[in-house]
Amino acid sequence: MSEEFNYGFDALKGIPSNMAPWGLKLEQPYPSNFGEYVLIDVTPSDIEQHHQVEVIDENGEPIRGVWVIFGFPGGGPDLGLTPSETHWRGAPAVLRGNAQRTNYAGYAQHTFKDGGEDIWIWDLDEDNVLKLPSAIVKDCTWVTTPTGRFEHTGVKLRFQRRMEGVKPRTQRLDELEARISALEAQLQPV
Repeated sequence: MSEEFNYGFDALKGIPSNMAPWGLKLEQPYPSNFGEYVLIDVTPSDIEQHHQVEVIDENGEPIRGVWVIFGFPGGGPDLGLTPSETHWRGAPAVLRGNAQRTNYAGYAQHTFKDGGEDIWIWDLDEDNVLKLPSAIVKDCTWVTTPTGRFEHTGVKLRFQRRMEGVKPRTQRLDELEARISALEAQLQPV
């Protein structure tokens, strides 16, 4: 991305060390000219036997209606979400597993099975075009107590969309406040 913005969250470059018992791997996508979905948080799940995903926009607001793929690398049903055009170089070629659309709170969850799922965002636009690549969290399994919260503790992931050219609201407000302060300073009697 050409311009640096303050999105309020840092994009993770790897899995935090406190999540080592889960054996997760983070795969970063090839960049797209349109932006990307980055992973900003990884924690133990709040619900037993579930993986949870939250998706937010550049302003930190929930995104409704985005596909979250809970992929089964070794099999599972074909999801049938083939884009008519893709700008995600190296995108998963075969979509198998479980796809859930985020609700009004930008949230999706899935009851996991044995083995590790791969979880990512699959954001098809209204023209069925896949413009934004996503970080992929691989081998999402569960751990038992005492490491996990429950007998079968999954993962909770948080992704943030970062579209090219979309400046976060907090940064725009900070810039406006700076401009107002500069104008007020010019109007001050000398």
